[in-house]
Amino acid sequence: MEAKISVIIPTYNAEKYLISTVGSVINQTFGFENIELILVDDNSTDTTKDILKNLSEKYENIVSIFLETNSGTPSKPRNVGINASSADYIMFLDNDDDYYPDICEKLYFTITKYECDVVSCRFDELNKSKHDLFINNTIKKPKTFANDYDEVLVMKSIHDHPELVTTNFPTMIWNKIFKKDVILANNIQFPENDLYEDVYFSTAFFLHAQGIVFLNNYWGYGHNTRTNESNKSTSQSFTKRNLINQFNGLLKIFSLLEDTNEFDTLKGEMLIGWTKLFLFTNLDKNCQLYLLNKLKPHYKSYKLTTRMIIISLKFNILLNIMMKIFSLNPNIIIFASKLYRFFNK
Repeated sequence: MEAKISVIIPTYNAEKYLISTVGSVINQTFGFENIELILVDDNSTDTTKDILKNLSEKYENIVSIFLETNSGTPSKPRNVGINASSADYIMFLDNDDDYYPDICEKLYFTITKYECDVVSCRFDELNKSKHDLFINNTIKKPKTFANDYDEVLVMKSIHDHPELVTTNFPTMIWNKIFKKDVILANNIQFPENDLYEDVYFSTAFFLHAQGIVFLNNYWGYGHNTRTNESNKSTSQSFTKRNLINQFNGLLKIFSLLEDTNEFDTLKGEMLIGWTKLFLFTNLDKNCQLYLLNKLKPHYKSYKLTTRMIIISLKFNILLNIMMKIFSLNPNIIIFASKLYRFFNK
């Protein structure tokens, strides 16, 4: 039987989580025989490679690919997975997260029903260990700005609702099903060696998509943010390397959106998010000045009227004022970063 969906999982040192993650694909109500699971290992140094080899031997529809050198980000493994895929539709899954049992069935049924290019659903931020994924078989459904929209939101293009393009709703890749033809026809790839690569990919896809559906009352994905000191998620690891990779990714996203003002909210959120990481990261002053001077035009173009609907109006106003202050002189941000680290020693 030909696979209807190719699920791509980039792996790196995932021995603690991988069996649970892969199990959430194998146990889909959609039927695992309808899924091609592509595991692309980024040269792991733990037992991940052995796990992948065993899975490929056990299941004929699991394809394991092993990169000879570590690329440092999930981008190259995902690009390799796309090129190796055989199905018409592609989904992504991180190696420490879980699909909820019916996500493949739900998203596939929707994308074929509406004959659209992409379908997105809601997701949970777990912030807990894998064995706590389900509590009393219930899924927490936090209230967000998205609750103000229809339960099923159908659009011809993202330009129908550009305000929905935020970092906290549709720009994640793993709560979606993508039509592969759109990826290939427009050469949409994950930028290698950069972070924010998922935001770039999803945004680029949305700009080309003709037919978008948001399942606004369906939660299909559990995202696990690791905060353990010895095993942090990349988003929680405030190192110089990560910050520079995020900086490079940020510039690519700004370049992607430079010819439109429709997505100023996304650009503002991205700049605020990177600034927060900058405050957390210990850098020498020359590096700080270099990064901030490169971003100075973006701080200056940040609008005081920017409205981020994911936060309260009062907090939004305070953030807007802070960002305009930061645009005056890079040394203000450097001073703020010193203060932050001093009070959080």
